[in-house]
Parts: sequence; C-alpha cells; structure tokens
Amino acid sequence: MELAPEIPRPLAAGSFIGSRSIILGGVHISQNTVIGAGSVVAKNCLGNSVYAGNPARKVSDIEDYLERRILKHISVPADPRERIGFLRRHFFG
Repeated sequence: MELAPEIPRPLAAGSFIGSRSIILGGVHISQNTVIGAGSVVAKNCLGNSVYAGNPARKVSDIEDYLERRILKHISVPADPRERIGFLRRHFFG
C-alpha cells in the first residue's frame, strides 16, 4: 500500500483566519497569528501578529493588540497560550 505524499500545512497551530478572508496559494501563516475578516493574504505572515486589509498587512503584535483593544475592558489570561484561546472564544464564539 502506497501512502500519499505529505501535504504542507499553510496554517500553523494557534492561528485564526477571520471570515471571508482569502489566502493565496503558497502562503504560510505562522503560529498564533490572527487574520482579520475579509483580508487578502498574499505573503507569508509572521507569528504572534495581527494582519488585516487588502492586501493583508501587519497591524500589530498580539501583545500590543491585547493592550490597546482588550485589556481596557476585560481581564485576559496571563499565559500567552491561553490568550489565543481566549481571543477566539471572546471574538468568535
């Protein structure tokens, strides 16, 4: 029995892609990256970052985003790994 070749995975663990986003072929999205809704991603995305727009551009680091947008209104877990899950649950149900 011959196994199929491994397919590269363009989306790393802990990353989130917003609805109606378009990811072009050959693009890799690194770990803990958030892609804003409706974005068109044409280039590789760095980890622990927030991207948005057409074409998608780096808006901020996850830490900066949390400080500016969220920490003012709600309490966020201290552990960075728990923060990503918290963001998903808070913003995307």
